[in-house]
Amino acid sequence: MEDQWFYSAHGEPQGPVRRSDLQIMAHMGYIGPSDYVWSVGMADWVAAGDVEGLLDPPRPVVPPPPPTHPRLEEGEVFHRRIIASLCGVLFGGLGVHKFVMGKRRQGITMLLASLLTFFVLFPVMWIIGLIEGIIYLSKTDAEFAREYIDGNRGWF
Repeated sequence: MEDQWFYSAHGEPQGPVRRSDLQIMAHMGYIGPSDYVWSVGMADWVAAGDVEGLLDPPRPVVPPPPPTHPRLEEGEVFHRRIIASLCGVLFGGLGVHKFVMGKRRQGITMLLASLLTFFVLFPVMWIIGLIEGIIYLSKTDAEFAREYIDGNRGWF
């Protein structure tokens, strides 16, 4: 029962509320540093600003985003990085490296850009694939996994 707090609103005691609720109320502006609060174990009402940590904004709890795919083992990351790199350098104009990476939408975009323009855009798509293949090769396995697999980075 130590987490029961009371606060003064217009001279009238209000509560009980939890400390976390009191912090939220302070953050929202309902309680200021000069408003009085009291809790079990306190001799008298004190200004909210005198209670350590009470007026600090509450820290939101935001979990990291869950992975969208099963975690690859270290050897699998290396193989995917090398194969995607080679496909980007050799077949980048067709988006093959995107399919290897599991990026179907980007792969289809590159493939259709080449095919539907009767290969007019193929050199542009090939240069994009070449650049991406070189970038993949320059990354360590950990960087590659973090940026392109876990981070779900689609381009460059």
